[in-house]
Amino acid sequence: MSPLDLDQFRARFDGKMSLAQRSVKRQRPPRHNPGEWFLKGPIPGSWLVRVFSLPTKTLGRALRVGLALWFLAGKAKCREVKPTWKTWQQFHLSPDAGRRGLQDLERAKLVKVKRRPGCCPVVTILDATPKQR
Repeated sequence: MSPLDLDQFRARFDGKMSLAQRSVKRQRPPRHNPGEWFLKGPIPGSWLVRVFSLPTKTLGRALRVGLALWFLAGKAKCREVKPTWKTWQQFHLSPDAGRRGLQDLERAKLVKVKRRPGCCPVVTILDATPKQR
Protein backbone atom coordinates (compact mmCIF):
# COMPACT_ATOMS: atom_id res chain seq x y z
CA MET A 1 0.00 0.00 0.00
CA SER A 2 1.23 3.49 -0.81
CA PRO A 3 1.13 6.01 1.99
CA LEU A 4 -1.39 8.45 0.48
CA ASP A 5 -2.91 11.09 2.68
CA LEU A 6 -6.47 11.37 1.41
CA ASP A 7 -7.02 14.54 3.45
CA GLN A 8 -4.87 16.35 0.89
CA PHE A 9 -7.47 15.64 -1.79
CA ARG A 10 -10.61 16.42 0.21
CA ALA A 11 -12.17 19.86 -0.10
CA ARG A 12 -12.57 21.64 3.19
CA PHE A 13 -15.82 23.48 3.72
CA ASP A 14 -15.04 25.04 7.09
CA GLY A 15 -13.37 28.09 5.46
CA LYS A 16 -9.82 26.87 6.05
CA MET A 17 -7.46 25.91 3.25
CA SER A 18 -5.53 22.66 3.34
CA LEU A 19 -1.77 22.65 2.81
CA ALA A 20 -2.24 21.47 -0.79
CA GLN A 21 -4.73 24.25 -1.53
CA ARG A 22 -2.42 26.91 -0.08
CA SER A 23 0.48 25.86 -2.33
CA VAL A 24 -1.71 26.35 -5.43
CA LYS A 25 -2.61 29.92 -4.43
CA ARG A 26 -1.78 32.48 -7.13
CA GLN A 27 1.26 34.63 -6.67
CA ARG A 28 1.50 38.21 -7.85
CA PRO A 29 4.03 39.06 -10.57
CA PRO A 30 7.32 40.58 -9.43
CA ARG A 31 7.34 44.32 -8.73
CA HIS A 32 10.04 46.89 -9.28
CA ASN A 33 12.10 48.10 -6.32
CA PRO A 34 11.69 51.67 -5.08
CA GLY A 35 13.59 54.03 -7.39
CA GLU A 36 13.98 51.38 -10.11
CA TRP A 37 12.52 52.19 -13.54
CA PHE A 38 9.64 50.11 -14.87
CA LEU A 39 7.50 49.78 -17.97
CA LYS A 40 3.99 51.11 -17.45
CA GLY A 41 1.16 49.36 -19.21
CA PRO A 42 -1.07 48.28 -20.54
CA ILE A 43 0.39 48.14 -24.03
CA PRO A 44 -2.42 47.18 -26.43
CA GLY A 45 -2.09 43.64 -27.73
CA SER A 46 -3.00 44.77 -31.24
CA TRP A 47 -0.02 47.16 -31.18
CA LEU A 48 2.34 44.36 -30.16
CA VAL A 49 0.87 41.98 -32.76
CA ARG A 50 1.67 44.55 -35.47
CA VAL A 51 5.27 44.77 -34.20
CA PHE A 52 5.57 40.98 -34.13
CA SER A 53 4.37 40.82 -37.74
CA LEU A 54 7.42 42.82 -38.90
CA PRO A 55 10.16 40.92 -40.77
CA THR A 56 12.48 38.93 -38.50
CA LYS A 57 15.42 41.06 -39.62
CA THR A 58 13.90 44.20 -38.06
CA LEU A 59 11.72 42.70 -35.31
CA GLY A 60 14.21 42.88 -32.43
CA ARG A 61 15.23 46.46 -33.14
CA ALA A 62 11.64 47.64 -33.67
CA LEU A 63 10.46 45.91 -30.49
CA ARG A 64 13.20 47.51 -28.39
CA VAL A 65 12.49 50.94 -29.85
CA GLY A 66 8.75 50.38 -29.29
CA LEU A 67 9.31 49.43 -25.65
CA ALA A 68 11.50 52.52 -25.19
CA LEU A 69 8.72 54.68 -26.61
CA TRP A 70 6.07 53.08 -24.38
CA PHE A 71 8.40 53.61 -21.39
CA LEU A 72 8.64 57.33 -22.20
CA ALA A 73 4.87 57.54 -22.81
CA GLY A 74 4.13 55.95 -19.44
CA LYS A 75 6.55 58.30 -17.72
CA ALA A 76 5.12 61.41 -19.43
CA LYS A 77 1.50 60.13 -19.42
CA CYS A 78 1.32 61.25 -23.04
CA ARG A 79 1.45 59.49 -26.41
CA GLU A 80 3.80 62.15 -27.83
CA VAL A 81 7.39 61.57 -26.66
CA LYS A 82 10.87 62.81 -27.49
CA PRO A 83 13.45 60.00 -27.30
CA THR A 84 17.06 61.07 -26.73
CA TRP A 85 20.34 59.22 -27.09
CA LYS A 86 20.08 58.42 -23.35
CA THR A 87 16.78 56.62 -24.02
CA TRP A 88 18.45 54.51 -26.71
CA GLN A 89 21.36 53.77 -24.34
CA GLN A 90 18.99 52.60 -21.61
CA PHE A 91 17.48 50.08 -24.05
CA HIS A 92 20.93 49.04 -25.40
CA LEU A 93 20.42 50.66 -28.79
CA SER A 94 22.83 52.82 -30.74
CA PRO A 95 21.43 56.14 -32.01
CA ASP A 96 21.54 54.68 -35.53
CA ALA A 97 19.59 51.58 -34.44
CA GLY A 98 17.07 53.87 -32.72
CA ARG A 99 16.64 55.85 -35.94
CA ARG A 100 16.19 52.67 -38.01
CA GLY A 101 13.76 51.24 -35.44
CA LEU A 102 11.68 54.40 -35.64
CA GLN A 103 11.61 54.03 -39.43
CA ASP A 104 10.45 50.39 -39.05
CA LEU A 105 7.64 51.39 -36.69
CA GLU A 106 6.72 54.31 -38.95
CA ARG A 107 6.43 51.99 -41.97
CA ALA A 108 4.18 49.71 -39.90
CA LYS A 109 2.00 52.79 -39.14
CA LEU A 110 2.52 52.38 -35.39
CA VAL A 111 4.16 55.77 -34.87
CA LYS A 112 4.29 59.18 -36.52
CA VAL A 113 7.66 60.95 -36.41
CA LYS A 114 8.39 64.68 -36.75
CA ARG A 115 12.05 65.26 -37.58
CA ARG A 116 14.02 68.51 -37.51
CA PRO A 117 17.73 68.86 -38.29
CA GLY A 118 19.88 68.87 -35.16
CA CYS A 119 16.95 68.03 -32.84
CA CYS A 120 15.62 64.84 -31.28
CA PRO A 121 12.59 63.47 -33.13
CA VAL A 122 9.10 63.98 -31.71
CA VAL A 123 7.28 60.64 -31.86
CA THR A 124 3.53 60.09 -31.56
CA ILE A 125 2.42 56.55 -30.73
CA LEU A 126 -0.55 55.68 -32.94
CA ASP A 127 -3.43 53.26 -32.39
CA ALA A 128 -2.77 49.91 -34.04
CA THR A 129 -6.30 49.43 -35.31
CA PRO A 130 -8.37 52.09 -37.04
CA LYS A 131 -11.40 53.20 -35.03
CA GLN A 132 -14.79 52.23 -36.41
CA ARG A 133 -17.20 55.11 -37.06
